[in-house]
Amino acid sequence: MHHDTDYIDRSQTGFLFILERIARSHPLIYIFSRFLAKKLNIFEKEFDGLSKIVFKNKANLLDVGASDGVSINFFNSKLNLGKVIAVEPTKDYANKLKKINIKNLKIFNFGLSNKNETKEVYVPEYNFLSYKIKLIPYIYYDKFHLRKVIKKNFFLCKSLKIVKIFLKLRKNINIKTRIDIIKLDVNGYEFEIIKSLHRIIKKDKPIIFVEELKKIYVINSYLKNLGYTCKFYNVNSKNIELFDFKKKKDVPLTFYFIPNKNNRFLIK
Repeated sequence: MHHDTDYIDRSQTGFLFILERIARSHPLIYIFSRFLAKKLNIFEKEFDGLSKIVFKNKANLLDVGASDGVSINFFNSKLNLGKVIAVEPTKDYANKLKKINIKNLKIFNFGLSNKNETKEVYVPEYNFLSYKIKLIPYIYYDKFHLRKVIKKNFFLCKSLKIVKIFLKLRKNINIKTRIDIIKLDVNGYEFEIIKSLHRIIKKDKPIIFVEELKKIYVINSYLKNLGYTCKFYNVNSKNIELFDFKKKKDVPLTFYFIPNKNNRFLIK
């Protein structure tokens, strides 16, 4: 069960899905569309479920795979955020994070894993005039998978090249504050990161947003043992609902792992 069965990055529905397909059809259109999305605070439809979560106090966010801050801006518009911790392994995006207007923001310019390592990853590169533009949000750990994604998404561009880069990943992260929300979006390394955050998850019992399907069964089993239930935001009913793992169709892109016991938030 994979969200990328057809290898199309689908994070919107209806007419917005059509616009998204156009936006991802060519690197230049994608870059411009991403710029607009950040300015207009447009984010994946399945994260609209944030409006159903009410924290009693300010919520501290840990965003792993924070990219250029588009997700942080969205979370900040929906929730009363306290401290924000951004984990972003690429230097370019880590520098962009410094420019977003968020109070109490701490940036870690490395990635997370269940062990300390330098990881070989792959990213599409587009040559425009004399510039080599790397499409950082499309960093993948699996080159074959990335090739399939590029073929389906960027159908108006045949000149994208896949290049190899290396990311510094660490097993531990020094976080002293309580974490209320964890957002994970790292194109296939979510389970390794969840294991690296075991101590924080066990201690703080944050809500965990996971954009991952390849290892969702093992992630669910792992988090279930830590007292979590897997849910999703139903964009049709506009409610956060229990996810049925027997479903074969209409599988969400983003899963909401909710702690069974908490006294910090309510779900409307």
